[in-house]
Amino acid sequence: MTTTLNFKDIQTQPDQKPRFKPGIYEGVMVMGVRSGETANGKKVILVNLKGTQGEEFEASWSMEGRAPEYTLRKLKHMLSKVMSSEEAVDAITTVEETSKALTGRTFRFKFIGQEYINKEGQVRVKTDIGLPNFCESMKTPASGSGLTFDPTNQYDMVKLPQEAKESVGNTASAAKSDLPF
Repeated sequence: MTTTLNFKDIQTQPDQKPRFKPGIYEGVMVMGVRSGETANGKKVILVNLKGTQGEEFEASWSMEGRAPEYTLRKLKHMLSKVMSSEEAVDAITTVEETSKALTGRTFRFKFIGQEYINKEGQVRVKTDIGLPNFCESMKTPASGSGLTFDPTNQYDMVKLPQEAKESVGNTASAAKSDLPF
């Protein structure tokens, strides 16, 4: 007896790409650095990273207001790990030169976590890049690494204030208690 199967109306699950989670990763490659704009027209510098397990991350660093100081600090930190001297880093004046110097380079990278409340009112953790020191040259042996990650450290895992978490819980329970049954 043959069983007929019809897959036309069956939805497939989209492939879930591996993602970086907060922590330290070896061999993170810079795939490119470019200028960009947010949906609301704010200028940013985008840094694309790829991990050894296929993880992908796009850092979006602002170039508006007072943020360029921090963005340039992050880029200089990365450049200092692959350039021969501070003078060589300081000689770079464009995003294109920055991209040329960093693209294809691999680093030991530290990603931090930041709690947020999603649309469904759930507390989630997004991965981000903190301030320097967040990367090292892969020439630095892992045993001599200066990077550390501690999920209980307020700078490695930025937690929401307890009041914000409680208000989410109260909102959810208030919605449930309004039900007639």
